Amino acid sequence: MNKMYFLFSNLGGDCSSGCSPSELHSKNPLGVYTKSDSLVSRSLKKLTLLMVFSISIIMSGYAQNTVLITPSTPLPAGAGTNLPISFTSGVTSPATDGVLTVYYQGDFDGTGGNLENADIFDENSVLLGFTPPATQQCFANLDSVSFVIPVATLSSWAADQIISFDFTPTAAVNPTLCGAGSDRVIFKLEYTPLTGPDDAALASVDSPYVFCAGLNNAIVTIRNSGTNQLDSVRVNWELNGVAQATVFYTSLLDTLGGALSNVASIALGSVNFNAGSNTLKAWTSMPNGIADTSNLNDTITVNLISATAPTLISLSNVTLSSVDVNAVGGAGTIDYEVGPVGFA
Repeated sequence: MNKMYFLFSNLGGDCSSGCSPSELHSKNPLGVYTKSDSLVSRSLKKLTLLMVFSISIIMSGYAQNTVLITPSTPLPAGAGTNLPISFTSGVTSPATDGVLTVYYQGDFDGTGGNLENADIFDENSVLLGFTPPATQQCFANLDSVSFVIPVATLSSWAADQIISFDFTPTAAVNPTLCGAGSDRVIFKLEYTPLTGPDDAALASVDSPYVFCAGLNNAIVTIRNSGTNQLDSVRVNWELNGVAQATVFYTSLLDTLGGALSNVASIALGSVNFNAGSNTLKAWTSMPNGIADTSNLNDTITVNLISATAPTLISLSNVTLSSVDVNAVGGAGTIDYEVGPVGFA
């Protein structure tokens, strides 16, 4: 994290009666000053700017997902008639949370007293949510709404290898208003499945996210996606194409739904990141000391871009207890602290 110090001239006592803007400018190597210079010289002993910048992240992995999609299904005749939806083939046990996306088209634009939407229930008659108003009545394209489904819920649904839903429009929806093929819904359910007995997965790259060029900690999360407990996993990684020391994880990773956790945070180590773009690649191998059942979920590669400093920083609205800090250029936000000499 960058720290930029604005040390005003009263630190040496030479501006006790106030400094002109030009004097402040000459005493400040960054060339930033405020018109309230005498107030600054009396009240601001140290101003520390903590640069906090967002970064661009591009993540690519190699996980093979289960994707279940229903055919385009017309709404049943009769206002308010429930439409049952089921996935009866291809249902696998999940290793992660899933995403249910419902695509819909037709008479779904009404709001208020003429509410034209549909409730979406799971196979246990639990309400997942409802469809937001469509872009317009009989819109040429499908609108959609998505719901994150926790892995524990998905597991219970998939236990019998059938997953079912109910799509229930309100009575105000005319199921035939838009014509053949235009009053319809499509359900899509996507998640990462359990793949085999000994399957370690690289779940995410967690750090660094907001960072400056230089030494930073690299942290990832690994997951047991298999049906056996794992007592060891190798976590390999490289930065900008340069191989780094392998981390040997030897604590127990339980199976999904087991008494212990099936995920773990791994500190890979500290390494120097370049200014600008950096490519970090991490992957798991040798779960339980043997070849991985599936290599499709082993690897994640991220592109991490370091923070860049603003081109200009200015102060305004200075009081005894506050100051507005304005940054031009760079990216992200600025946090600042104000206090007497020597405060931390």
